[in-house]
Amino acid sequence: PGLATVIPYVVLVLILLVRPYGIFGETRIERV
Repeated sequence: PGLATVIPYVVLVLILLVRPYGIFGETRIERV
């Protein structure tokens, strides 16, 4: 009973890696 709690976070991380600015739409975030 801990895996089910971690899975959502893993999915969110994968989405952020694949689509860094997908959540913000067309806004591009520049990391210095």
